[in-house]
Amino acid sequence: MIKYSIRNKINVKVQIIRKQNIFFLFKKFKSNKIQRLYATICVTQLLRFAFQKNIINHTLKHLLTITFVLLPFFSFSQKKITHLLEGGALVGAEIARNTGDFKYAPNLRYTFLYAATSRLQFGGGLAYEKFKKETLLPLYADAHVYLRESVNSPFFTAQAGYALGWHSDYQKLEQYEYYGGLMLGFDYGQRLSISDNLKAHISLGLRFQTPRIEVDVAYLDEYIERVNYVMMALKMGIAF
Repeated sequence: MIKYSIRNKINVKVQIIRKQNIFFLFKKFKSNKIQRLYATICVTQLLRFAFQKNIINHTLKHLLTITFVLLPFFSFSQKKITHLLEGGALVGAEIARNTGDFKYAPNLRYTFLYAATSRLQFGGGLAYEKFKKETLLPLYADAHVYLRESVNSPFFTAQAGYALGWHSDYQKLEQYEYYGGLMLGFDYGQRLSISDNLKAHISLGLRFQTPRIEVDVAYLDEYIERVNYVMMALKMGIAF
């Protein structure tokens, strides 16, 4: 009985020491490091969703992963860096041959922003957009212009870039190649303060996408069909 009680006391002390060590570790782990850790986890998950398809070659996968995972950790001036994580939806139409097909896609995006001034931020990002048959992975440059210097401020944004893409109808056909094409977006939104280091972003805007389909068959010269997507974009997210 004496040995048993001594063993229990030792186990309790060990558990207390472990809890104290964990508490000390989190206390020592500064808030900006925790934020960068959250950003890295979210970006890693976004990349995991995007790379479920095997269309993107392995070299590009590794390059994108290294770039967007290391960015949150090696921000050269944390006071001027913002990590923006957003989710939303795209709703619009595919315009081809004077016909319009309805398009809808949920999307996820991560944007890395640097504050050039108190009212101007610029940077780049990565998004994942899943339509019924198409999947797009846009890589884009981004600029945010705030109308006021206060935290609670309306803003305009512009994005321009290129989207990697694949289409379920053409994925197994060797003669067909689907490309995501150029993208362009404009938004108007509102930034709201949640806490000292956390802000909410809500925006609504227009999104233009120009996919193309290339056909390579013996009886035709190179045939290219260009399609235009015109969509409304609703986005909500957090910035830190």
